[in-house]
Amino acid sequence: MQLHLLHVHVGDLNEIQQIRHVLQRKAVVEEPVEPAFRLAICLYRLGRGTYYHTISELCGLGLSTVATITREVSEAIVEVLWDESVNKYMPNSEDTFHNKILDMEEMWQFPCCWAAIDGCHIPLKCPPGGMEACKEYNNFKNFYSIVLMALVDSHYRFIWGSCGYPGNSHDSIIFQSTELWSNIKDGDGLPSMGKKVGMQTVPPLIVGDSAFPLAQWLMKPYTNAALSPKQRYFNYHLSRVRMVTEGAYGQLKGRWRVLLRKCESTSTNVRTFALACMVLHNICLTLGDTMPKKLDLTVDWDKRVSMNSFETFTKW
Repeated sequence: MQLHLLHVHVGDLNEIQQIRHVLQRKAVVEEPVEPAFRLAICLYRLGRGTYYHTISELCGLGLSTVATITREVSEAIVEVLWDESVNKYMPNSEDTFHNKILDMEEMWQFPCCWAAIDGCHIPLKCPPGGMEACKEYNNFKNFYSIVLMALVDSHYRFIWGSCGYPGNSHDSIIFQSTELWSNIKDGDGLPSMGKKVGMQTVPPLIVGDSAFPLAQWLMKPYTNAALSPKQRYFNYHLSRVRMVTEGAYGQLKGRWRVLLRKCESTSTNVRTFALACMVLHNICLTLGDTMPKKLDLTVDWDKRVSMNSFETFTKW
């Protein structure tokens, strides 16, 4: 899509009205770039992952201007739209938790679960800092990255997210360093509700892979060398419901390609881009926007489920 066509489309979005006051510029010596065009430049960069100099040539603006516009618009998206596009879907009462649990059980046949958690590596160039930075940001897949960690509901929607830890950080350490973990451990994050199963009351559950610590409210697969039939059956269904995170990350990177390749921006800007893309991902789901199969990185996950039902799946 050419930038002038994208400019026309985004000018009609409701979201542009909410961040227009942030994007509006007051210029003295030259005509400012209007808000709709600034948003178009940012969406083009996030959606295509195109280099700044290419966008600069397409829109006739300076290289630094394009980079600044992308950063400022991304910051505005996160600051203004995060609450109503992400936090809005985080359950905060017994009724909302109950609805999340029912949706997850109906769609993925796993009881008492309201969300799944996983981490995703966002590639970037190695930040400055010499060998120490190289070691800190080099992940187990042997490229430099920061970690995006999120909770995903049954509809592939992000309901909580944290981004910015170096790629060499373990998922368990990252999650235990968040405010969400502290709130749940202190008894403030989950309601006092549960489902009676035999002699036990099962609280609302988050499901994750084997990298996460086991807790009453955080379920992970069995990791025994030799699994019993019941344990294999449990692991299959837990892996199946956990695939919502893989699906959400696949759609996120498929639709917003700036997260798919190594980004030349700073780690701070990459973090901002990732959070902005999470907001935009949820907006696309709300508006019913469809993705071409060629862009959707989740189309082969169903095959992977059937082939590796009882194994821990590779993360993006």
